[in-house]
Amino acid sequence: MNDNKLSVMLNGVEKAITIAKIYTRKIDKEYKKLMYKDSTTQSDAEWKIDFRLNPISFDEASDYLVMTMASLNLDEVESLSTADYDKLVKAINEIKDPNGSKWDTK
Repeated sequence: MNDNKLSVMLNGVEKAITIAKIYTRKIDKEYKKLMYKDSTTQSDAEWKIDFRLNPISFDEASDYLVMTMASLNLDEVESLSTADYDKLVKAINEIKDPNGSKWDTK
């Protein structure tokens, strides 16, 4: 199988998904916009910063990347098993950041 194709189950039917091999600025900007939506940042008197991501925003951003990079719609993403979703996330992460910082669903 081609290294940018993965086999997943969609609604009980096996389907080969092709992952886009390019991660563009446009995709990155929308991903970050979704990721940091509703995040909070606070600092105390000692300038210690507490940054929190909204878990719902993280899920939306993750789904956006899977939909965009794998050409799936939201219903298809929602029908993926957790294992298949994680497999897609891993493949997308390798394209998104080949130098190693990890984007993970866990």
